[in-house]
Amino acid sequence: MFIKIKNFAHFKVQVAILLIAISCGLSLVLSTCMLNFWLAKEQIAHSTISLFALINLPYCINFLWAPLIDKSNLPYLTKKMGHTLAWIFVLQIILAACVFVLGCSRPDKNLNEVAVLAFTIALLSSTYSSLANALRSEILKPKDQGAISGIYIFGYRTGMLIGGSGGIYASIHITWQDIYKLSAVLIFLIALVLPKLLGRISQARENTSESRKIKLQDILKPIGSTLFISIIFLFLILYRIPDNFITVMINPFLLDIGFTEAKISIGSMLYSSVGVMSGGILGGYLMRKVNIVQALWYFGLIHCIAHLFFILLSIVDNNLTLYLFTSVFEGVTGGMAMTAYISFITAICKGEYRATQQALFSSVMGISRSVLPMVAGFLVMHLGWTSFFMLSTFISAISLCLLFVMRQKFWHHIYG
Repeated sequence: MFIKIKNFAHFKVQVAILLIAISCGLSLVLSTCMLNFWLAKEQIAHSTISLFALINLPYCINFLWAPLIDKSNLPYLTKKMGHTLAWIFVLQIILAACVFVLGCSRPDKNLNEVAVLAFTIALLSSTYSSLANALRSEILKPKDQGAISGIYIFGYRTGMLIGGSGGIYASIHITWQDIYKLSAVLIFLIALVLPKLLGRISQARENTSESRKIKLQDILKPIGSTLFISIIFLFLILYRIPDNFITVMINPFLLDIGFTEAKISIGSMLYSSVGVMSGGILGGYLMRKVNIVQALWYFGLIHCIAHLFFILLSIVDNNLTLYLFTSVFEGVTGGMAMTAYISFITAICKGEYRATQQALFSSVMGISRSVLPMVAGFLVMHLGWTSFFMLSTFISAISLCLLFVMRQKFWHHIYG
């Protein structure tokens, strides 16, 4: 799974990135699907459970407080570990404490307390994820981002599987309170291990005056002009929105064409998840041979082709072989495209405010995942499944056209 090891220090960096990714993936499901399943088992009303989706709003707006993180040093820890790693360490410790307290809660007795704790977890987790991305941009060169992003995707999905499928399975034998407490212990142990693996990371921002007023132009200036940044935002949205459309509507689609819950769980959960994890590692390996911009193009094109199989599936209806093949192909190519996508975001962030830039660009993923797909059901209702998947494929093709036109500017910004 690991990329070519140059020395032991390089290996420790890879292990650290893997552990950070596991923690990020685990902390995400703790306030999403894992929490929703727990609430459902506690007989909480569906209408109430749906409102818990608002808990993850911090993932869309974490760029608002990211400048404060960028400009604020932590006494003793910043000098000991470096700015970003110090904040990651502190946030993980607080996150582990909040998860443990949530594990002591009773949703059937005090739902408001659960909501507050879950929101706090999402707040900490979203901030921690942005800092984790910023850390990669600080300790790695652009040419190494692809391979490390593959490891990150693998670890992120592993964390989600531990908390998602693993948590649900574990709930057969132990209580949900115990599951959350064990998750807290895992996050806490990862927090303790990271400083040992990475040591102290030197950063120029430690000598920056904290009293200087933070301006948006100071944050974005290292990236480029307003027009260039706007084009980056447009590309990030178009590149990911087809996947987010399909993710939102995949289960209703599969039910409509006659698949059972058991077959859906095997294809959508198992085959797709394994496909994404494999695609992340494969994408990371292939990015040792191509640059980030080329990877965005090649992987995006293959993933666009994968969308075509949903069109075919909507025409032939209940075909298990085609469905499983589509799940694997979509998962593998999606993991590859996501590896290039994350590498791109990491590589374009430069200067003093990397964490804020990461949060800003990552919020586009949150908006593309949580807000824009709200129209997907409306599109299906008016277009039908076949036309819906054709539209998703067309949007993916538009993003590739934009990338083709802008490839020289993207190349110059990352490698210039």
